[in-house]
Amino acid sequence: MSKYRRMFNLMVVALLAATALVAGTSAATAAPAGATGVWSCNVPANSTYTGARHTTSCGFSPYEYNVTAPATGLWACIVLSGWTYTGARQGSNCNPASITWEYNLLAPSNGVWACYPPTGWTYTAFRPTISCGTGYPYEYQLLKL
Repeated sequence: MSKYRRMFNLMVVALLAATALVAGTSAATAAPAGATGVWSCNVPANSTYTGARHTTSCGFSPYEYNVTAPATGLWACIVLSGWTYTGARQGSNCNPASITWEYNLLAPSNGVWACYPPTGWTYTAFRPTISCGTGYPYEYQLLKL
């Protein structure tokens, strides 16, 4: 085997080992669906997160997330489809590198006031508010379609 061929094979093996190491690190800290109260390299579907922090253990992602199930009254970084919120505030909980929004989650029900009607809902009244964040000057009394 030529010297160049051996060098090429060695580089391929090193690249595959590095790829496996990065993939193995991410997979080891990935949260299972429905996980609550765990730090994870990703946020599974139907989950939200309440904080993020810098890490070197998530492969190419610089952050890991404090994953939790959505709940009414929870201050969270993501508003899931089918949910709404009653307040918004800015802070560094959701992204340690910048100021971002977090939301006080609400499972919608008839007659409650929320910052917007989620898909499948409408509203019967609206009123001015300062609770919903920049660009959302009203809150809405919800009604299921």
